[in-house]
Amino acid sequence: MAKILAAMDVSGNPNVGNHEFLSIILCTQQYLDCLKKKLKSKRVRLDVKNSTTRNLIASELAFEYKDVLALCCRINRDDIINKILRQKTKHRKQPMRHLILRSFNRQVYALLQDKISTFLISKKCDRDEVKFQCDGDCVGFAKDVGLSHIGSNDLHIVADVLAWMNNHGREPPGTVSMDLRNRLQNRVIM
Repeated sequence: MAKILAAMDVSGNPNVGNHEFLSIILCTQQYLDCLKKKLKSKRVRLDVKNSTTRNLIASELAFEYKDVLALCCRINRDDIINKILRQKTKHRKQPMRHLILRSFNRQVYALLQDKISTFLISKKCDRDEVKFQCDGDCVGFAKDVGLSHIGSNDLHIVADVLAWMNNHGREPPGTVSMDLRNRLQNRVIM
């Protein structure tokens, strides 16, 4: 049984909402070590977050291997939540944003769960054994859907770059891309 690493991050255009894309990466330690070795040979540090570093990391990303699952989903969270809040305001004085957000997060995970579970089963790994690396933007998502989470680390930087790439219209080979906006808009209820 291989140890599975996992990370998630969000990215977006502040004019549309900061949570337009969600990236989730699951991989073996061996995959991450190989990626880090390639980056180190090019003198790229994973702990530096700027456009130059992101572009260098992006140039090395490839997810077409059996040891990695990279999901990038267009979710437009802020836009969908705000539309729901405007609708709810007509019917209620105080819309409960946190309840709508929790429903949204659970619907996103429900749409991704099959792909995540299939990967974990192929690696003989239980979901409860996986801890997702994430920053403050994704901690609420992890909690709402019952995922164990830890702070940001190397794989989180890779997830950050994947979300950033999708936000800029780029996609590494092997990425599973999904546009969930329409399905989410119809599924999220309070």
